[in-house]
Amino acid sequence: MATHHIEKGITTPAHPSITENPPTPTLSAPPLPHAVERRILRRLDATLLPTLWALFLVSFVDRGNIGNAKIAGMTKTLHLTGARYNIAFQVFVLGYVVAGVPAVLLFRCLGPRTLPAMMVGWALCVIGQGVTQSYGGLVACRLLEGMLEAGFVPGAAYLIASYYRGDEFLKRYAFFFGASIVAGAFNGVGPSLFHGMYLYC
Repeated sequence: MATHHIEKGITTPAHPSITENPPTPTLSAPPLPHAVERRILRRLDATLLPTLWALFLVSFVDRGNIGNAKIAGMTKTLHLTGARYNIAFQVFVLGYVVAGVPAVLLFRCLGPRTLPAMMVGWALCVIGQGVTQSYGGLVACRLLEGMLEAGFVPGAAYLIASYYRGDEFLKRYAFFFGASIVAGAFNGVGPSLFHGMYLYC
């Protein structure tokens, strides 16, 4: 029983905090049924991950295509004498490093809609490398390609982490990053096969 203090005819409760506004209980959403959650995960695994995996594969193939172009005779066509080929090769890394942080910040501000813009941009740069007739054009295309690809891997990782919990993320990200291994195998065999078909025809 609460006691009261009587002073000068005024009765006050012993514990005034009890009579103040009580804290309102917080309501949390009920957890999804296990079957529904598994169905959502299967749909994400069948749509999101293969798309990002294929795009990462294409980006890695694009990075290494300059080596195949050199074997096919690009150095003679563009007169890449001295250190010109090495400069054209390394300028991609320069663009990748310089635009890395701004690309991630842009992705955080604008969301996943920036990924298609990056892909279209670096696809145009790759086409430009194939049709350029000068050393300067090759260097410019390689630099822009590095800048446009800089935000793809961090953006894809952020996108995967947005849909999966912590215990589900690592397995999916490992699958996504496995595209780089497949690209390393395809990058040597595929272009050589296509080049052989071109010479045969």
